Amino acid sequence: MGLGMRKSVRIIAGSLFLFAQPLGALAADLPLKAPPPAPVVSWSGWYAGLNAGGVWSNSNGVAHSAVEGPCNTAVVGCSPGVPAADLGTALAAGSTFNTSLGTGAGFIGGGQFGYNWQFNGRGVVGFEADIAWANQPRRAAFASSTVIPAFAPTADAYNATITSHLDYLGTVRGRLGFLATPAFLLYGTGGLAYGAVRSSTAETALITPPAACAGVVCSASGGGSFSDTRVGWTAGAGGEWKFAPNWSLKLEYLYYDLGRANYATSLTQTCSGAAGCLFNGVVIGSTAGATSLRYTGSIARFGVNWHFNGPIAANY
Repeated sequence: MGLGMRKSVRIIAGSLFLFAQPLGALAADLPLKAPPPAPVVSWSGWYAGLNAGGVWSNSNGVAHSAVEGPCNTAVVGCSPGVPAADLGTALAAGSTFNTSLGTGAGFIGGGQFGYNWQFNGRGVVGFEADIAWANQPRRAAFASSTVIPAFAPTADAYNATITSHLDYLGTVRGRLGFLATPAFLLYGTGGLAYGAVRSSTAETALITPPAACAGVVCSASGGGSFSDTRVGWTAGAGGEWKFAPNWSLKLEYLYYDLGRANYATSLTQTCSGAAGCLFNGVVIGSTAGATSLRYTGSIARFGVNWHFNGPIAANY
C-alpha cells in the first residue's frame, strides 16, 4: 500500500470515529422500549368440560299408609263392620309407618358447557347447562306383627322393603359472580333441575293359624312402583380458578329439589293348605296403600373446563 493510500485510510477512519461519538451519546439519551405487556386474563366466551363428585339425599324419610280393602265376606276373618275381627283392618294398621331411607351417598359425574360475559372488570355473568349420571341407591326395611283381637294370639306378620334411585340429574342455571383475583372467580348459581327417579315398595304378610288349623298358611304379597323424569329447581355456589390461558378448575356445591312422589300400593292375602278352618285360595284380607317420599339432595363436585376464547393481548 502506497503512502497516499495509507494517508487516505487514516483520514476516513478518523472521520468515522468523530461521527460515531454524537450518535452514541444520542442513543444513550433515548428511552428504552418497555417489554410487551402480559396478556389479560379474560373470562368472556364459551367453555365446556367434565365434572365428578358425590351426591347425597337431604330428605331421608319415607311414609307408607294403608286402609283395608275388599275381602271375601264368606270367609272367617273378613268382617269389615267388625274391626276387631277383620284381618284387613289389622293388615292396614301393621302396614302404616314412617321410616328412613338414609342419605344414600353415591357418585355423580358428567359434563357441562356454558357461556360467560365479563363486565366492569371484575363482574362475571353467564349460564351453564350440565347433565350427569348418578349412582345413588337408597333402601329401607320395615316389619311389624299385628295381633287380630278376635283371633288372639294369632297375628299378621308384615314386612316391607322400599328402594329409591336417582339415575341422572341435569341442570340449566344462571351464574353471577365476581373476580377475587383476575384468575379466581367466586359465583352463585341457580335455575332448573331435572332428573330420572324411581322407587319401589315390596310388601309381604303371613298369618300362621293356631294348631286347630294346622297346615293352613295365609300369605300376602304386593306393593307398587314409580318411575318418572321430574323437573324442579337447584341453587348453589362455587369457585373457579383459571390456572392456564384456556383451562380452569372449579369446586361447586348444588342443592336440588325434584319434588315429592306418591304412588299406589296394594296387598292381597289368601290362604292355602289343609281344608277346614279357612277357605283355600280366597281373599281373606287386603289393603290399598300409598308410598310417599321426596327427591331432594346435595351435590359436591370438582370440574375442569376448556375456555375457547383464551387470554386477550393488550393493544398499545
